[in-house]
Amino acid sequence: GDYFWLDVLDVLDIGIGGCALESPYAIPPQVTISVRIDPLAFAIGASERRKDPLEMTGKITSSVSMGREHYRLGVCFIRIKKKDVGLIKRFMRSKEHRKFPRFSFSL
Repeated sequence: GDYFWLDVLDVLDIGIGGCALESPYAIPPQVTISVRIDPLAFAIGASERRKDPLEMTGKITSSVSMGREHYRLGVCFIRIKKKDVGLIKRFMRSKEHRKFPRFSFSL
């Protein structure tokens, strides 16, 4: 199938399962892409020093026009390195401001 490589300018939202990206390209759903993200913002949030980019492979799940040559892409990761998952998790913990745990279970 079709395959794209994106050097990401703007990550709008990210989690260990996927992300939302801002792109000048309209990429249709189901297209596989390789994504490379500068680690600087994540490393600062997670209080780490890392120079190599986060690299993952994903499938486009949505592509929404936000204006001329401006698209919001939903991406579901299908391949991501363990060290990148760890960095994203630490970054998310550093940015989360919940009073209570995300999930609570009682019997």
